[in-house]
Amino acid sequence: MIMLITHPDYLNGVYKENYKHCLEYLKEIKSLWYVLPRDIAGYWLRTFHENQ
Repeated sequence: MIMLITHPDYLNGVYKENYKHCLEYLKEIKSLWYVLPRDIAGYWLRTFHENQ
C-alpha cells in the first residue's frame, strides 16, 4: 500500500518535481490498484460482511 499525503504549501521547487516524477512512475505500473480511501473502506466493509 502506498499512501501519499501532501500539502500544496510544501510542494515547491525540487519537492514538486520529485512528487511529479513519483506519480508518473507509479502511473506506469499496471498492477497497482488506484483507489480513494472511501473506496478501500467500502471494499473492506463488504469483504468483512461477506465472511461473517
